[in-house]
Amino acid sequence: MVDLPRMVAWATQIDHQRRDGLVATTGPADRIVAHGGWEREAGRPERAEIAMVIADACEAAGLQVPTFSTELRSRLGAVLPAEGAAGNPVDLLAAAPPERYGRVLELVAASGEADAMIVIHIPPFAGVHGTDQIAGAIHQADERVPAETTMLAVLMTTADAPAELRGGSRRIPCYAFPEEAARALARAAERGQWLRHPDTPLPELPGIRHDEAAALVAHALADGPRWLTVEEAARLLGCYGLPLAEWRLAHTTEKAGEMAEELGGPVALKATAPGLLHKTEAGAVRLNLKGRQEVTRAAGELAEVLTASGNPPEGFLLQRMATGVAELLVGVVHDPTFGPVVVVGAGGTSAELPAGHRRAGSRR
Repeated sequence: MVDLPRMVAWATQIDHQRRDGLVATTGPADRIVAHGGWEREAGRPERAEIAMVIADACEAAGLQVPTFSTELRSRLGAVLPAEGAAGNPVDLLAAAPPERYGRVLELVAASGEADAMIVIHIPPFAGVHGTDQIAGAIHQADERVPAETTMLAVLMTTADAPAELRGGSRRIPCYAFPEEAARALARAAERGQWLRHPDTPLPELPGIRHDEAAALVAHALADGPRWLTVEEAARLLGCYGLPLAEWRLAHTTEKAGEMAEELGGPVALKATAPGLLHKTEAGAVRLNLKGRQEVTRAAGELAEVLTASGNPPEGFLLQRMATGVAELLVGVVHDPTFGPVVVVGAGGTSAELPAGHRRAGSRR
């Protein structure tokens, strides 16, 4: 679980004409304090600009950049060169060796003033220490800091993330740009706050048949994963008090016509077949059909089209047309990282448009 009421820091190495920095934040809040003052080099971003970019991203997410305490500044000053700065950002100076990275990160983590650290490294044009060495120092520091301290790395290079960040018991997320790291950390902090909220008591709903639903699902999975049949899906929804529009299932075109007559009024006709999931795209749906003859003829047309495409229908689902309502999609999956995840959005032919969906995690 990520718990980040305060967000901390990044260290930056640019090249031999610039200095290296570490910026710390505490949050959530509406204030960010950051300072820079690095020289610009042609074709390379000024480090103060990088600091402002990530500070703005943190501010937009409700995180705060604080000022280090006097005690921490004194400890940092003891490991920095005379030209360095122990404020926020911490100035590691040009071509800072890996050992300086590691020591500064450990001191900040041990101070209790930081819950997370964003370490930014821009490889110098010419320098003694390579990105792999800096990554190794970051990883070693991460192994030694408290487990509740989160560390992220930003390596502004076209190369893949160094293997040093992926080893050991704790993997360090690596990003190409500071904004990405800030957004990811803010999301983690937001989720950590949400997880700390007390659970909302679940309402006691009458008539819920949990055991029957569990038995139905277990039976369906006995031969391996598959999609539920129409009958199984209707039974499962019925266990939780979710009714369907009145429906019938026919196995021939003639029977479809008879059942449409039983339902009365306009009906929707859908062909059913294994693997036929997106029926509209497959041309397997007809709407607002009336009467036996119209439904029988439409069912025959569906059978002809689907058989020609190599997916002959096994039957036909008929449902009374619903009017005056909006179609809604609700789905749930158990994600290995986030647990139960629910998606809610527009249903029907809009179901595959991601912009219309909203996802939310659950504790249960």
